[in-house]
This record gives sequence, structure tokens and C-alpha cells, in this order.
Amino acid sequence: MPRASIYSLLREHAVEASCFLLIFGLFFSRAILSISLVLMLLTAINSFYHHQKINPIKLKHYFFIGLYILILLSFWNTTDKAALLNLLFKNSFLWLLPLVFMMAKTPHEASIQRLALFFGFCGVFCISVDLLWILSHLQLYQEIITQGRNITSVLGPYHTELGLLYSFAFIALALSLLKQTKSFKKGIIATCLILLLIGLVVVAQRFTLISLWLTGLFFMCREIIINKNYKYLGYAFLLFLASIIVYQKVPAVKQKINSTKHDIINLVENKNPNYLSISQRWAANKCALEIIKSNIFMGVAPADLKQEMDHQYTHNSYWLIPQNRVFIHNQYLYYMASYGVIFSILIFLGGLIIILKELIHNFIFLAFVIPIILHMFTDNTMERQISGISVVFLLLLFTNFNIKTLSER
Repeated sequence: MPRASIYSLLREHAVEASCFLLIFGLFFSRAILSISLVLMLLTAINSFYHHQKINPIKLKHYFFIGLYILILLSFWNTTDKAALLNLLFKNSFLWLLPLVFMMAKTPHEASIQRLALFFGFCGVFCISVDLLWILSHLQLYQEIITQGRNITSVLGPYHTELGLLYSFAFIALALSLLKQTKSFKKGIIATCLILLLIGLVVVAQRFTLISLWLTGLFFMCREIIINKNYKYLGYAFLLFLASIIVYQKVPAVKQKINSTKHDIINLVENKNPNYLSISQRWAANKCALEIIKSNIFMGVAPADLKQEMDHQYTHNSYWLIPQNRVFIHNQYLYYMASYGVIFSILIFLGGLIIILKELIHNFIFLAFVIPIILHMFTDNTMERQISGISVVFLLLLFTNFNIKTLSER
């Protein structure tokens, strides 16, 4: 009987356990992340074997599988077959995760809430380790912020992917706080939110701070304009006041903002873009636009896009020296360069319809959508393993995380 009970427990919660493993892998280990995807598929197949029932197939399942089929179809237009095989392997989560959520039992609200909390706690732990590193390396930390460089995370992934994960972690904790009814648990979650926010300010995680600031401001404006809830005018004032104080009193944030301003001014005045992040990305985007103009209908195969970028750089370097000629840092331009304008419009419309359907079901889910849209303007989000998996996983699972709107609470 005990063995039967343990087996039943594992069978019923195996998919949830593999989701926990995937979240852990997103923050701390690419190897565990890859293993968790395989385990999720195996547990989903096992779940289907016992229940013999496919969950309702939604548009979002078709959408992500369709993106993978587009990569497959690019075989006919690809010259670099080895790069295509690598791309197919790296993007396998586009079909694997939808298949998991179609075959596995639909997670309960309690399961989703546990996963959301775990996502947030992973972000808090990751930033806490970085804060401990800063306390033990204060001189090096001061040198890094003086130069306007990014703090390399001790445990987390590259800072562009980590910025998106931190945004999701903060929002997941905030929504969990709204969902929580017990005072003790509310206190723990609130403490974690404060610790995460302090960490983000200390390391000056630019993308996360901007996306959270804009998200908070958007919801405050919505409450003021649509719901006539004028107490949020005070909250908006406090947000602006806190932003000014942080800028004045936190050297890391002030230096990062000043570096960003200098980069933008340099870009506007058309000066040397080398060793300036925004200017280099802008040059890469101009390079991508030239490729789009030359291949406006069909695009170039995504596996050949790197070669096309290098070829375009040889015709026009945009003042960049070879080591600073970066790849496209814009998901929208990536799709247009890879699949042409027509297919790209279909992709954008499909994504927009999915977002609108989810927002009709639960408007506050827009808190997750804003960082995703912003990140895709600054990086090729879906082509990176960690950020791509986090977006797909979030849209397939956390869309079921029902929270009342602020005005209903």
C-alpha cells in the first residue's frame, strides 16, 4: 500500500515536478534545463497513457508548433545544413512544450500558484547570491559600475536573458501576493519582493527595472483613467519620486542611466558606435534592414542569416570593427529577415490574437506580456534557449493563473 501510494503521488505530480526542474534550470543550469524538457515529455506521455485524453488544443499550441514548422520548411532555402540542424535542435522546445501541455493533465490552480512562487523564489535566490558577491568584492563592483558595465551573475545566465527572467520572477511574486490570503505568507512574499527589488537596483539590471517601471505605470494609468480610481495618482507620484531618489542616491543606477544617455546621444549624432551597446545593436538592425529589402518576400533561411549578416557587413561596416559586428538584436526584424514580410505579418498577427485572447480571459496577464514585447525589441528572444523556453512555458502555463484585477480587490 505505501508503495502504491508513492507511485500514485509521483504519477499524479510528475509533470508538476518536471516543471519545477525546468524553472530551476532556467536560472541555474542549461544541462538541467535540457534534461527537464525530456522528462516533461516522458511524464506527459505517461499521463496520456493512463488517462487516454488529449487536452483541448488551443491556438497558442498551433502557433508555437507552426513556428517550428517554418524552421523545418526553410530546409529548401538553406545552404548551411549543419546550422539548420543545430537550429532545429535548439528550438525543439517550440513543439515539445505544446505537446506536453496537450497530453498531460491540466495543472490545477494550486499547482500553478506553487510554480509561480518557485519562479519568484529562484529569482530572489539568484539575486541574493549576486548581492553576497558584491559585498565581498566591493572594490571590483565599484570599478564595474564606474565603467558602466554589467554585473556578471554568479549563478544566473547571461544578463540579457536574466533580465527577462527577473521580470517574470518579480511579476510572479507580485501576483502571488495578490492571490495570497494568509498574513504570514503575505509577509514572506512581500519580503522577497523587497529583496529582489533592492538587488535589481544594486546590480542596475537595466532591462528589468525599465520593464517593471513601465508595467507599473501602465496599470496605474489604467486604474486612474478607466476605473476612475484616483488613489493611484498618489501611487504614480510615489513611483516617480522613488525613481528620482534611486537615480540620485544609487551610483550603479546613475552611472547606467548616464551611460545609456551617452550611447543614445552618440547614436543620434551619428558618431563612432564601437564599444557602445545601443549603437552596435542599432547598426546590426540597419544591417538586417538591408537584408530584408533584398529578400522582402521570402527572406533568407534562418540558418543562413548569420552568413548574410557577415556578407552585408563587408559591404557596409557601419563603422564597426569586426569584433563589434553583432547579430540582430530584434525579434521582429529577425522574423522579417528569415521568413520575409508576408510570413512575418502572419506570425505577428498570430501572436497578437493569442495575446488578446489571453487578456480577455485575464487582463492582468498583460503584466507578463509587456516585458516580453519590450525584450523582443532589444534581443532575438525566441532564438535564445533560456528566454525562448521561458516565454513559451509562461504563455502555456501561467496564462491559467487567475488573479482579480486591482480594482476588483
